[in-house]
Amino acid sequence: MDSSAVFFALALIIGYIFLRWTIPTVPETNDFNIDMSTLSKDADEETTSSSLSGTSSAKSRNKRPVTDSMIEVVQTIAPNLTVEQIRADLEKSGSVEATIDNFMANGDLPHPRNQKSTKEE
Repeated sequence: MDSSAVFFALALIIGYIFLRWTIPTVPETNDFNIDMSTLSKDADEETTSSSLSGTSSAKSRNKRPVTDSMIEVVQTIAPNLTVEQIRADLEKSGSVEATIDNFMANGDLPHPRNQKSTKEE
């Protein structure tokens, strides 16, 4: 082995040790000092309890008003869906992620009922 190769290898090892010693490790919390590991455990417990009880309290608690940008995100992933289908599912779920999951699971979203046809029946 060449002496320059040995010097280079030693420089890499010493540099790695120096950087490892001087750079602190990244903590498991975010800027708001929230422990992310407890959040994931809490979310898992809520999901388990809501699926066991048959209610979707975790999903209904996070409902947001439907915006055009939410519809655009879903249309980007599912361009064959109509705006009415997307809006109806977003109003029901309150979440883009849940709407996309519904689409991926079923391949389509249910068509919303027309208000005039339900009044006439």
